[in-house]
Amino acid sequence: MEPQNNEVTYSQGDASPPPPQQNAQPSYNQGNTNTSSNGDSGYKKPYNAQNNYKKPYDGKKRDVKPMELYLPYSLYIDENIPPEAAEQAGFIIKKLNDLSFTLRHQPSDTHQSITDLAANSTKTELYSPWDGFNDQKCNNNPTNSIKDYMVNFIASVADKPNHTKSRMSLPLSMLAGKFGNSPSLCVITWTPDGCVDSAESGRETGFLRPLIKIAGVYGIPVFNLAHPEVDMHVNMFLNRFKPLNKEEKQYG
Repeated sequence: MEPQNNEVTYSQGDASPPPPQQNAQPSYNQGNTNTSSNGDSGYKKPYNAQNNYKKPYDGKKRDVKPMELYLPYSLYIDENIPPEAAEQAGFIIKKLNDLSFTLRHQPSDTHQSITDLAANSTKTELYSPWDGFNDQKCNNNPTNSIKDYMVNFIASVADKPNHTKSRMSLPLSMLAGKFGNSPSLCVITWTPDGCVDSAESGRETGFLRPLIKIAGVYGIPVFNLAHPEVDMHVNMFLNRFKPLNKEEKQYG
């Protein structure tokens, strides 16, 4: 006898129909809740981080904190900087601080002006040859890779003892960042000859010659406070980051 349309048949191994499942959960499409032709399946998954279901917009405005960019620059000056040049540097540093720049500087106990200049900035990073140099705790020290790469600029570094390598590699560490992947955007410096290019360096450039050479290789602008056109160059640099008001055409 053939079954009628409203009857259900079971295989010969089934003694009875399966019992109904208790507390059965409704099934739904795991990848998309809209499975019907009108776009509504009748079931929406609850919000959680695992299923990525997005909360509907509730119309409330939320405060979004402005993103702060990391804008490092380096201060590396001769300890014999004259008072008027130190005052000029302080004014530039204040402007950079207002633009949320981060100052990289080295410790110094030989010239108070260097310490005072660093105090004018709210964002600072101290760089030193090694932790404890000049009795100051500092974690931004030249890494082995920085010291090895310094040989490209001063070949004699390779034959120096480790502590001398660290001191000679400090300019590269300050310019390229602790791990060599965050170059400074500019350098504030002072030498008696006003040198801004290694081709112009001479006896008066002194120990800052490697710094100026490295900056030139990486295209980092050098603002030497003894250069006759430093005011113009600094203002052109500042205008790239924030338009100045009509009454603020110059930093000084």
